[in-house]
Parts: sequence; structure tokens; C-alpha cells
Amino acid sequence: MSLKDKAKEMADKAKQQAQQMGQKIDNEADEFESKFHDATQDAKNRMQNAGQDMRNMADDTMQKAKDKFGGGAK
Repeated sequence: MSLKDKAKEMADKAKQQAQQMGQKIDNEADEFESKFHDATQDAKNRMQNAGQDMRNMADDTMQKAKDKFGGGAK
């Protein structure tokens, strides 16, 4: 095998390894993005639920005030 052929073979191997490494990094980035998205979505849902709970508590409190004081409270 000539030196030129050996160099080409080594370059091809290096290119293949670089492509594999790039694909692995892409896969890991996709996995991270997915986990980050899931965590962000979960936090958003929890915040929305907490906001709804607070609105419900405020509505209940206002209704109790209306019941107790004869509807004058708004």
C-alpha cells in the first residue's frame, strides 16, 4: 500500500469517526432538549394549576363574604 493510499485510508477513518461523534452529539443534544422541554412544560403546568387554585380560593372567599354579609361584597 502506497503512502498516498494509507493517508487516504486514515483520512476516511477520521472522517467517519468525526461523523459518528457529530451524530452522537446531535443525539445527546436532542435528548437534553427533550428533557428540558418536559421539565419546562411541567413547571408551566404547575404554575397554571397554582394560579387556578388561587383564583378558586379567591372566588370561594368572596362567595363566603357575600353569604355572610348579604351580598354587599363584590
